[in-house]
Amino acid sequence: ATVALSSNAAALTVPASVTVGSGSTTATFTAKAGTITGDQTATITATLNGSTRTAAVSLVAPVVLSALTCTPTSLGSGASATCTVTVSKTGGATVALSSNAAALTVPASVTVRSGSTTATFTAKAGTITGDQTATITATLNGSTRTGTISLVAPVVLSALTCSPTSLASGASSTCTVTVSKTGGATVTLSSNATALTVPASVTVGSGSTTATFTATARTIVTNQSATVQATLAGASKSVTLNLTAPVLSTLACNSTSLTSFASTTCTVTLAGPAPSGGVVVALSDSAKLLNTPSSVTITAGSTSATFVASAQSIRHSSSETVTAKLGTISKSVTLQLAP
Repeated sequence: ATVALSSNAAALTVPASVTVGSGSTTATFTAKAGTITGDQTATITATLNGSTRTAAVSLVAPVVLSALTCTPTSLGSGASATCTVTVSKTGGATVALSSNAAALTVPASVTVRSGSTTATFTAKAGTITGDQTATITATLNGSTRTGTISLVAPVVLSALTCSPTSLASGASSTCTVTVSKTGGATVTLSSNATALTVPASVTVGSGSTTATFTATARTIVTNQSATVQATLAGASKSVTLNLTAPVLSTLACNSTSLTSFASTTCTVTLAGPAPSGGVVVALSDSAKLLNTPSSVTITAGSTSATFVASAQSIRHSSSETVTAKLGTISKSVTLQLAP
């Protein structure tokens, strides 16, 4: 006998008929499941001479991925995101995981328990050296879902420059800090010399990568170097400024020969203009026969100042030395004294 066959489900196919051999009462055939997108029951029907018999076959869809989500979706260095995989139904599943960025690590897999449709895992950012987008891929039974996380590099200090790099007392240098990208940053500043002042910090605006500040020299007594340091997020840049003290150039007196109670006007001269606040030049003489002040002040912006050296009563001819000193530099002039 030839028995007609049919299936009421597209996901289950059967042959059109099966033949029972003349010496037998049975025959077999194969029912084959195709792609099953959802759990369902298929009915197979066999028909012969108006009689029918049916059989039910449960078609079980595989557990597949429905979604992959992560929060937050933007991470800085060392930060973490909590990610969730969702599967199509309960029953348990192990979902394979991967990341396409070395700066973002995820576990090799995550397990959805048999009574649940979700499971969570942690995506952790390492050191991020440049802004980038990382893609996390979850795979289960041939189905995949992806999620993206923005990896945001920190704003770091790129450079510190100052101009000019040599300052006299009271002078200023304009310094510039440069950061790696826009976004805003507050850069901490310091100077290792009391003779050079800088602000405690400078702010780079959110739409810029640079900011300027002023380094100002105080009164410089001796030549020295000062280091300005800028620090941001643990990284520092520095620049060295040369601080130049005023230099005494000459000491001269109008007359170098004096008699008793006579006087002469002497002039001290700097190599350049005196800074803000002026410069005090120390004065001294080598004997008791000459009256000179203990110091003379060269006012700000000037290059010289005068003072008077007066002779006392002189009984015997002699010579006396007047000395001007500024820092480590001294200049002298010898005056001849006669009765």
